[in-house]
Amino acid sequence: MTNFIPSVRAYLIFTALLIVNEFLSFVSYQTPWLNQSVFMLLILLTFIMTWRKLEHGILIVLAELFVGGKGYLYSLTLGHARLSIRIVLFVTVMLVWLLRRSYRQGSWPGIVLAVRKWILLIGLAVGWGVVAGLMAGHGWAAVFFDANAYLYFAFIFVLASPSLNWRQLGPRLIALIAAAATVLGLKSLVSLTLFVKLQIAGLTTFYRWIRETGVGEVAPIFGGTYRVFFQSQVYGLLGLSVIVPWLFPPNRVAKSTAWLFIPITLGLAAVLVSLSRSFWLGGGVGLLAALIIGIVRYRWRLPELAKVAVVSLGVFAMAYTLTSWALNFPYPFPLPGRPTGTNILNQRIATIGGEAAAKSRAELFRALLPVIKRRPWFGYGFGKTVTYQSSDPRQLQSASGGVYTTYAFELGYFDMAIKFGFIGLISLMGFLVVLAARLWRKEGALAFGFLVGTITLSVIHLTTPYINHPLGIGFLLLAATLGLVQTLEKA
Repeated sequence: MTNFIPSVRAYLIFTALLIVNEFLSFVSYQTPWLNQSVFMLLILLTFIMTWRKLEHGILIVLAELFVGGKGYLYSLTLGHARLSIRIVLFVTVMLVWLLRRSYRQGSWPGIVLAVRKWILLIGLAVGWGVVAGLMAGHGWAAVFFDANAYLYFAFIFVLASPSLNWRQLGPRLIALIAAAATVLGLKSLVSLTLFVKLQIAGLTTFYRWIRETGVGEVAPIFGGTYRVFFQSQVYGLLGLSVIVPWLFPPNRVAKSTAWLFIPITLGLAAVLVSLSRSFWLGGGVGLLAALIIGIVRYRWRLPELAKVAVVSLGVFAMAYTLTSWALNFPYPFPLPGRPTGTNILNQRIATIGGEAAAKSRAELFRALLPVIKRRPWFGYGFGKTVTYQSSDPRQLQSASGGVYTTYAFELGYFDMAIKFGFIGLISLMGFLVVLAARLWRKEGALAFGFLVGTITLSVIHLTTPYINHPLGIGFLLLAATLGLVQTLEKA
């Protein structure tokens, strides 16, 4: 069994770099010339470091992905176009990969043949969606911005490069995931504290930075508290899936891995602060899947299950305490008259049927269903719009009175059915099933974690689209390479 134990040194270095990146993004956001200077410098450094070693480029691209939300922590304005740092980093590493001709050094050892076939089928489905959208007259801009996220699937070629040294890259990637979970947790907790203490009116620049860089959204809820949601908080949850198995049987907690409790706790805190029911649903199903996999595949018995229960409850208690501390800072306990973490969680669950987002999704479901029925097999192509009645307060206050037309749909699998039909959707489902089956056959914490993460992400995609976004695609590509790393070494 391949043993890729991450080092605390790599974790600390990555954590420090990611924190510096957050501060630099915030400062440069307020100074356009600095933002563009940092943008160009990052691209230059990425090109040089990737040219020296492809592993460096992979780490840079994935580090931005794990914490960058929609990818605009830095951006470059060219006329009316605004380039995100994500797309330019991606293109830079792909360009170096092509120039270095890494793909000519051998076949694809990183991808099991069956998984590779399904990825190619997804590529064909996306290609069809582009052609169909253009033929339907949806417009070049609408088609491009609707389809461009799927370009991230091309990163599989880089991750499958035969020149990669996975014995070095593997542990670093796990340390990077741990660092990202840590930073996401810290950022979520600090943001919650700041907004509870100072309110949005006192944090105008900070709030605009979060909104305009595509990192996420902050919204008041009840009792003077706020919901702090970042798209990248999904990696707090997916990070748990990958990291936690190192502490479960047959692994043992040792001094060399005990530090993993830090990113695990902070990653879970990010999920709690997000108040995302999609995350909670995905996490609940993922935990259930982990128990089933442990009992059936790894033959867990009562002692192992007891350890899992103790670790899970302990981590949840620590994450809950941190969330409560953020709400009542500097006191780690609720003040009289202040909402507790329990109040907020209960309120979020209790309003599941009447809250604006839930109502909007219900209306969207009713609007999408008849559209899909009219062209179920091949869809309408990218850029297809649907009009429905939204319950989003911002839409209700607009001139349309909440009537909203969009080509981006919250119901992930329905979005895919609209764009490239059941044929393309079957390709995606086939990829997920085959990937999960391959991970099931492998042994060890790495395969276990990525299997649970794949299941978790597939559930989240039901109500919050991630598999049609680089955030979700990137994780699946890691599952298909790093998660199956034993295949890499035996090919």
